[in-house]
Amino acid sequence: METQIGVLLALALPVVAAGCGATVPDPIVESSSLEQGTLESLIGNDATVTATVLNNGSAGEVEVTAQFLDSNEVVLGEFSETANMKQGERRRFSIDVEIPENSQELNVTADAAN
Repeated sequence: METQIGVLLALALPVVAAGCGATVPDPIVESSSLEQGTLESLIGNDATVTATVLNNGSAGEVEVTAQFLDSNEVVLGEFSETANMKQGERRRFSIDVEIPENSQELNVTADAAN
């Protein structure tokens, strides 16, 4: 009897998990860049980060975040933009930022908004 219960749970869990993933956006950053130049040349200045995002999940709110990190990967600044995206939609986001001193890296991510 214990074996049957274990088999039923093993079969049921993937079905439940698959159903959960289909109800939220699943955004992927396809590309990102600084519009006005290189990170090093723009430190301390205002700039625009652009990102092309593809939503592989259901329609819903997507948050795109640009993080500036130092050489130890400590976040020095974070800027976000949120938009509603349709299923399968590809969209270009433009995020106005102020690049913090000591920035060494730009990290752009996209997630389902909470």
